[in-house]
Amino acid sequence: MLYNVEEHANGKIFSGYQIFDGKYAVARPRPLIPQTATLPPMPQYTTLTPPVTGTPEATPTPSPMFLKGLADRTAWETYEAGLTGDYRMGAEYWASQRSLPHSGSCEQDSPEFATGCKGAKLRLTPTDYRAIAEFW
Repeated sequence: MLYNVEEHANGKIFSGYQIFDGKYAVARPRPLIPQTATLPPMPQYTTLTPPVTGTPEATPTPSPMFLKGLADRTAWETYEAGLTGDYRMGAEYWASQRSLPHSGSCEQDSPEFATGCKGAKLRLTPTDYRAIAEFW
């Protein structure tokens, strides 16, 4: 059998094929780098940074609609964090369905699921209408 071998023993690198007769090696690979060879020193690199010119740009002020959207998102995440069980599953279901062209029905699983789904629908519908009106 032939096996590709690459060994790093005592700083010597071997690569090639080792011939096996059963479980014992009959031939060793020859070294790629002679023992007397020395490698050149590694070059030293430095990191260059471009010079700073002018004044840094000011951070733009967010628009009022962005701030309203951020407030809506924060309110939703706070509301959702307080939910548990099937009620939460229903709310998360509606949040995932609300942007689809044909949203699924809230009447699917348990009564708690349906209640959570409808509650999320009531909370998120005004936000969705505002987003659509502003975007289009």
